[in-house]
Amino acid sequence: MKRAYLILKCLIAIAVLVMMAKTAVFVTQVQAKEDPQEITRELKEKLEQTSLVDLEPGEKAFNRARQLLSTGNFAEGRDKLLYIVNFHPSTRSGDEARRILGEMNLDRIFSLEEMANKKVYKVKSGDSILKIANREKTNLDVMMLLNNLTKFAQIHPGDEFIVMELGFRLEVHTERELLSLWKEDEFIKQYRIQKMDLDEGSGRFRTKIAGKSGYHDGRRYSPNSSKYRTAAKVLGLSGTSLQIRGMTEDDEGGGQVIYLTRSDMEELAMLLRVGNEVVIRYTSR
Repeated sequence: MKRAYLILKCLIAIAVLVMMAKTAVFVTQVQAKEDPQEITRELKEKLEQTSLVDLEPGEKAFNRARQLLSTGNFAEGRDKLLYIVNFHPSTRSGDEARRILGEMNLDRIFSLEEMANKKVYKVKSGDSILKIANREKTNLDVMMLLNNLTKFAQIHPGDEFIVMELGFRLEVHTERELLSLWKEDEFIKQYRIQKMDLDEGSGRFRTKIAGKSGYHDGRRYSPNSSKYRTAAKVLGLSGTSLQIRGMTEDDEGGGQVIYLTRSDMEELAMLLRVGNEVVIRYTSR
């Protein structure tokens, strides 16, 4: 009987110790929860986790790109924008990412500090400006810009000009009403189509730029004319009557035309030459 009593006392003691241990753990947890700094830290972590889950990958990349650009990290910022264009083109900030990237690309392309895509050409006997432009796969507009010229005077053997090959491709997205410029697989810039007068089509139609001209006061001027510089630019496409041109106040319409703003058309005409590829992507039905 005495032995049973001792065993019972031991069991009661063990039960009391277990209860005391559980109480200590509970008190510690309550104290930790009541610590203001701990509560603030936990809330911050939860908010950050929630925002990361709700934010699209493309949006996170765009926010990071803006931070990098604002602090002068242009190379890293440009890489982030390229990531958006290539992998998250439909994200909410996709158009703005393409706009910023386009401006950065053009600055880089035309910068004389970036000579990787340019070279210095020395004039030979028998050369003319048009011969040089055709041989180097460029155009007069870009030659004038890169060499800081308003017009071409007579050239002589030994004269030097900076030239840049214009190996761009133009893509027209009729469904999205966008026109984009590419160099091989690299996105360069995007332009918003203002108006389209096109016949219906499907799939893709490949063509090339067949001609460049400028219109002013009802007259047509070729690129080697001095009046071409201030005329409204027009690109004609081979194998079709389709034209790409800038909007003008006196435009009466007619024919198949893709209209851009006058400033966008000026820029695009400078970047393209006869022979550049054009891909028209019709609506998918």
